[in-house]
Amino acid sequence: MLPVYSEQEIKQAERAIYSHIINDYNSCGDLGSAIGMTMPKDLRNAILYESTFEDCTWGESDWTDLSGNGCSFSLCDFYSNHIHNAALQHSLFDSAVLHHCDIRSSNFAYSLFTWSVMNDCTIEGSSFTGAVFNHVTLSDCQIAHSNFELCSFQNCTLQNIDFRNLALKYTFFNNVHMENVAVPLMQMPYTFGGLKYVFSTKDDIKIASMCKSKPCLSVEEYGKLLPKMIIFFSCHDDFFPLANCYLVSGQREFAEQANEIGIVNSATLHNFRKLYFFCVQAVQELQLAKEKRSQLYEKIYQLVTQSKLSRGEYYEFRHYFPLIKHLMFDNPNSRPTLAISLHTNIAADDFRNLGLLMRTLDEVAEKCGVNLDSKHIEIRHNSPNILGWFPTGEIDQLVKLLQSTWVVIYPVLSEVLQSAANVATLITGGTAIHAAIQKKKAASKGEARQAHMEVKHPLRKQVQASQQNISTEQIEVLRLRTDLLKREKAWKKSEGKNADLFASDSDTIKDKFYDRTEELKQAGICIESIEVQLLDDHCDTLDLLYNNEETFA
Repeated sequence: MLPVYSEQEIKQAERAIYSHIINDYNSCGDLGSAIGMTMPKDLRNAILYESTFEDCTWGESDWTDLSGNGCSFSLCDFYSNHIHNAALQHSLFDSAVLHHCDIRSSNFAYSLFTWSVMNDCTIEGSSFTGAVFNHVTLSDCQIAHSNFELCSFQNCTLQNIDFRNLALKYTFFNNVHMENVAVPLMQMPYTFGGLKYVFSTKDDIKIASMCKSKPCLSVEEYGKLLPKMIIFFSCHDDFFPLANCYLVSGQREFAEQANEIGIVNSATLHNFRKLYFFCVQAVQELQLAKEKRSQLYEKIYQLVTQSKLSRGEYYEFRHYFPLIKHLMFDNPNSRPTLAISLHTNIAADDFRNLGLLMRTLDEVAEKCGVNLDSKHIEIRHNSPNILGWFPTGEIDQLVKLLQSTWVVIYPVLSEVLQSAANVATLITGGTAIHAAIQKKKAASKGEARQAHMEVKHPLRKQVQASQQNISTEQIEVLRLRTDLLKREKAWKKSEGKNADLFASDSDTIKDKFYDRTEELKQAGICIESIEVQLLDDHCDTLDLLYNNEETFA
């Protein structure tokens, strides 16, 4: 039996420990997580340890040397914050407003910003490598000497921004709108979709030049420079931007040749990181046919296996080669994928029942009326009774398949699984339906809060606001949050109003696959546990699920 300590002993121990971790707010219990709070201003050297903050206000806070990797900030307001030398990698900023914040020498690598606003912020010497910006507005921000490589800008609005002193290599641009934005002349050919956007948009953009006599070029002037850029990249054997330049200039054949040369060179030199990005270019920018992708993959495989890899090269190989195979073969269009894991009672040597279950899953996929990009079934290594099923396709097709599968296998589920409300309760992981539901409930709370604040503090009456001791910064944050809410509602109305992903006729499905279900029952097959993940790199999928949360109420 473990010892029991008195209250006095506990307090003495806490005082002794806290004296050494005075600014470790998470350990002290002050900032482990919070809901609806006005947060402290002095957060220097604070360690947050993957904390969750919802509907919190961070005003004039000092985040110098703060460590907040993996934190979640939902419906949070930030204004006049000093974020210096802070570590915030892999963090989530959902429905957040950052206004007049000073961000310097900080790390936001691989963070997610969704349905958020960054307004009048200074960003200098900071890293946003691999960060995703989805439905984000960046306006009037001063950004310099920062790293935005591998970033993804989806459905974003950029206003009054100068990108000239930024690293944008391998950054994705998809459905962006720019107003009074200067994009870097030599960086755009290294992006995905960036160069195509420049030459197809009517947005108010300029091309930033380092030439003192001509600091900005028009799109027309940039177009005239394109032939010279092709010669420049060709002479320097820089085939990634060369392929993009050929593509936007209408020389597709040359673009494919440049891409193939880049693939061959990267594979020969065992530069697997660069090889991966050439493959992304082949699939997403050039949209090569399946036959051509297969030929390229075979060439890559031959080149890589011809020589021995060093330890460093092998490390890169292990990371990037599965991604390359998945991209070139399994899922070239980056469709969402269901990862379904079925733990059964089938014995290791019972190949008959194992085959029966696999045939059932395959038949459901073939006959339930869905169109899939690919599907395959795996038997877990050393675990014949665990099946992994990975169908890939559009989200509505996957959900339809999942519902059909659920109806067919329901009679052979364990009692615990049968007691579950529906399949949505079993879905876990990255873009999970049940997580989307919970998050939307939190968002609805935020809407209520917003309505309350708008009533309490009318934005157009600054005099009244000042009487209530509300700062100008808070007034601006309230205005930005109101605009954000309006944008989200408008998007949902225009993009999600006709989405009916989850309608199904279970009786029809039962009749259609009755024989298969009976076979499973008669064979004594039982599914003891099931785990379903929705694997997807696109935030829009989650947004679409959000619009249908009432289906699983």
